[in-house]
Amino acid sequence: MSLVDGVEFRSAGMSADLLVIGVGNELRGDDGIGLYIAGQVSKLGLRDVSVVISDGDAASLLETWKGAAKVIVIDAVASGAEPGRIFRFDAVKEEIPEALFKKSSSHDFGVLEAVGLGRMLSMLPLELIIYGVEGESFDAADGITKEVKKAAAEVINKIIEDIDGR
Repeated sequence: MSLVDGVEFRSAGMSADLLVIGVGNELRGDDGIGLYIAGQVSKLGLRDVSVVISDGDAASLLETWKGAAKVIVIDAVASGAEPGRIFRFDAVKEEIPEALFKKSSSHDFGVLEAVGLGRMLSMLPLELIIYGVEGESFDAADGITKEVKKAAAEVINKIIEDIDGR
């Protein structure tokens, strides 16, 4: 394992009790919120929790969560809701609304497709929690907007609750 910008990376398929995956592209404004939150979770130094960042490619996500019992994924979404709104899904038990993850993804096959493919191939972790944070701007020139960054603290608290409820 190595650390880059305070975020721990592990080899794909390596076993972990709990894996947090921050998805996004820091060069596309609010699309970087998943990476930002993952970095903050990593800095907490939680035991038995690995934190990884990802560009959100479906095949990479499937390989990354391989062997993990519980996975939490954080990504930006673009549904037209108020910026900073937080969505939470138990992807093993419920369908993820397609409209949330399609517009914000820089990949044709991202989080939504990884979950669908994982379900079809029986490659989902036992628990898979998906957090989507409504973005405001996905322009390259912008950083994470104020309202979206403000939502990060709430998502981090919710992730800690998910971790504590292992």
